[in-house]
Amino acid sequence: MLRNSLKPGAVLSTGKGHAWGGANWYGGLYAGKINGVHYRYDNSGSKGAKLRPLPSPDYFKYVHIPTLRMLDGKA
Repeated sequence: MLRNSLKPGAVLSTGKGHAWGGANWYGGLYAGKINGVHYRYDNSGSKGAKLRPLPSPDYFKYVHIPTLRMLDGKA
């Protein structure tokens, strides 16, 4: 995944996700860059979505392409 090509609202995941054939995955919504740091929204261990920095560049390997195309105005 190329972080600089993402737009806020992009759906990120560590695997292809439950609907794509596996139950062991983790996801979040890309929030954009703040002071040069990439952030995502997720609700891991909380009572609602929280803004958190993205982990290492290889953590989220997948982005949901239909949503990314919609955000680019190509859907």
